[in-house]
Amino acid sequence: MRRAGPTLHHRDALTRLANAPSVRVTRQVHDQYARPLEITDLVVDAQQDALVYEFTLPVRAATPAADRGPSPVRRTADAGLRG
Repeated sequence: MRRAGPTLHHRDALTRLANAPSVRVTRQVHDQYARPLEITDLVVDAQQDALVYEFTLPVRAATPAADRGPSPVRRTADAGLRG
């Protein structure tokens, strides 16, 4: 079952510009209903600039891990080892 909330779709395109040592970076983000959430268009000079992509995931838990109980993955894995 899918979790509640939006499903995000990302599309990144890197294109070399003709007759120039530059790269165009286009990023499009939309939700499961194809509604645009972000459109970014950058031109980077490939000779002088560094292009760094960094992807991070949002922090899910607002409570410490000790308060959440055992992981269901560990519980499932342990169940197979019991004789």
